Amino acid sequence: MLDKKSLSTNRITKSKNLTHGTGKEAYTVKYDEEGEWILPDGKKIYDVLIVSYLTEQDGNVVYDEMFLYDKFGKLDIAPKVYAVKIQTKDKTEIINITDYLKNYTPDTSLKAKYEYLVDKLYCNEDLIYKYINRDKEFNETKFFSDVKNLVTKLVEAGYINTDIKHPNLCFDNGVIKMIDFEHIYVKKISDLKNSDNDDIIDNKHFINYMIFQVFVYLRKNVFPNMLLDHVGVINELDVEKMNSNLLRINENVFKYKEHFYHPLLMINYYGSIPNVFALINRKKLNELKKQEESKNSIKGQEATFRKYYIKYD
Repeated sequence: MLDKKSLSTNRITKSKNLTHGTGKEAYTVKYDEEGEWILPDGKKIYDVLIVSYLTEQDGNVVYDEMFLYDKFGKLDIAPKVYAVKIQTKDKTEIINITDYLKNYTPDTSLKAKYEYLVDKLYCNEDLIYKYINRDKEFNETKFFSDVKNLVTKLVEAGYINTDIKHPNLCFDNGVIKMIDFEHIYVKKISDLKNSDNDDIIDNKHFINYMIFQVFVYLRKNVFPNMLLDHVGVINELDVEKMNSNLLRINENVFKYKEHFYHPLLMINYYGSIPNVFALINRKKLNELKKQEESKNSIKGQEATFRKYYIKYD
């Protein structure tokens, strides 16, 4: 538990609501003598945010995300979380992150309201502005080089983030970091492999998967004229090899009809079948447009994805 007596001069509380994302809201903070939170040593109020889950959460879901924040923060690929607030009908407590991860036992049957205190970084559009040059052009090569550095560290740590996109990326002192680690999308690579495919799945395919996913989302939502050639750190051959190796880890992936954006199909979810492959090869665009009607059914999506996106050896 935080020592409130010794830190009472640095009490803070929520101020302005900055964002309303999927499942969470982020708030700036202000000084308040009655505030529940304690400003971390050496930090100013503009250095941190309070993030609230919009709905009650199972204890294990929040614990898993805080575990990853702490782990990735130590690797300098995520912002630092300082404390977690747990609110139930019976009590409210704020626990510093070290004690929370060490002593708190998640109870999957107990739902509660959760918040956490975290470093404030330059995220989403603010991240993009950091890569706009003097000619008011987006420096794709520098951006994707920094993305590659980030995802390389992530893969070296044994993880893949299948929900990686620029709204979940932030800029901090010259490097790109990640936020938002939902357990269904941040996976251990060892959990996606098995004894039959360990030898054929090179880690570079996981790296290229995440780079390409950032590219797909950025092109669709921000820079519609961006081509794969602009990225610089991967090319069409890299993506084709990634298709034929990485996405066949689970050959039964299309059985997930009730949850079509299986972790290794998030590119499909971001890119919108069937046009995603046209981002790589414009020559296929006219032929792909003929398949537009297939987007209306899962069966059609499966067939189109297999034909135009996954290339089996």
